[in-house]
Amino acid sequence: MSLIFESFSYVYQRSGNLSLVSRDEIRAFKYAWAKFDPEGTGYIPKEDFTKLLGYLSGIFAMRIHQDENYQITNILGDCRTDATGAGIIDGVDIDALNRRLSIMPINKIRRQRFLFNLFYEECMVTADRDNGIGFNQLLITLAHYNIINDSKSLR
Repeated sequence: MSLIFESFSYVYQRSGNLSLVSRDEIRAFKYAWAKFDPEGTGYIPKEDFTKLLGYLSGIFAMRIHQDENYQITNILGDCRTDATGAGIIDGVDIDALNRRLSIMPINKIRRQRFLFNLFYEECMVTADRDNGIGFNQLLITLAHYNIINDSKSLR
């Protein structure tokens, strides 16, 4: 386990962003991982990967909608009403919903969805066929997508 963290630290130091990762964030990552790898094998099943992503936060978060204001449950919650009549469907004010959707940063969300899909596919392709997603590989892949600036790191 210490070799993994040494490699991880090296990657972050080389990218110049080590200060972005706090001990608390590393602990939170390890804690989230342990929920899906209680035996400490260093691997989680592919089926648990998306569940793990739901537990990750801070610098390790990998979501399409980083801002909670753009999560579906929050958008619908803001547009729910007890009123009835025209423009209300299943308790949702359609005009309020349309106003809310019109201010969303569509291009930013499309870019984040594209990156999320690349990240997900990379994790699935690099997963061990028998064991699943590896701790070390996921940590390095998250570093690549969330912290490392390729143009600076490859100089």
